[in-house]
Amino acid sequence: MGGTDFSIQKYMTHQPHTIDAGQSIEAAEDMMTRFQIHHLPVTKDGKLFGILSDRDLKVTVGLSPQSLRLADVCREQPYQVPPNTPLSQVLDEMALNHFGSALVVKDGKLIGIFTTIDACRTLSSLLKQMA
Repeated sequence: MGGTDFSIQKYMTHQPHTIDAGQSIEAAEDMMTRFQIHHLPVTKDGKLFGILSDRDLKVTVGLSPQSLRLADVCREQPYQVPPNTPLSQVLDEMALNHFGSALVVKDGKLIGIFTTIDACRTLSSLLKQMA
């Protein structure tokens, strides 16, 4: 497989859905359900602020979802990589640190997301190519 592009930009989900940090938990839940996603990048003033996962939402059960804001529950400073980062490096880091996603950032802008679902798709595709 020499010469094959194994950079994260080839395997990421391009132009991921995002939500503003000032939005409610309820709005994030609705968006994640509508688009069938488990990780939602959170922005503030147009810049990447954090990441919200379906696991993060579980800690809000029993709280008032209308009054909570995403800035209160999302994880700030999520794992970020530039688009030319080798896939193997991203996978190693995600496994080592139990990250469910990597945000792909270029020139300070979010351009993609790579999640465990993307990792499964990538592995399946690569195994089929080897068969």
